[in-house]
Amino acid sequence: MGTLVGLIRDEPGPGRDPQPTLGDIERLVATTRSAGLAVHVQTEGKERDLPASVELNAYRVVQEGLTNALKHAGRAEVRVVLRYRADGIEVEVSDDGAGTGKGPGARRGLIGLRERVAVFGGRFEAGRDPRGGWKVRASFTGS
Repeated sequence: MGTLVGLIRDEPGPGRDPQPTLGDIERLVATTRSAGLAVHVQTEGKERDLPASVELNAYRVVQEGLTNALKHAGRAEVRVVLRYRADGIEVEVSDDGAGTGKGPGARRGLIGLRERVAVFGGRFEAGRDPRGGWKVRASFTGS
């Protein structure tokens, strides 16, 4: 599905490199930290194997959330939560920044995430957190 959307959008297709999984989150977070953002990772529930497509798309939600925090949140702290559930996983990326939502970018990241999550019949939310900052949350079902 992602390949089809990429073709429609005239984006380059996926390479032959192995696709990232949730096991690669720490490496992603380390890269984000080296760019100057304070990131904390929390795992809830019992980690378990999920379908590769779910792992990839959950990873992409975290990746986009961290990218947006770098672009828009300023000197914020970011929290990544992986919630393993009996029927799948929920991922959440939240920051305590004062970003305005304005900044560089083509504005397709959140739309793309919404599309990815919809393929799995999951839920997707993105917006200001009532406690301050910004939050992206997605849930995926898959056994």
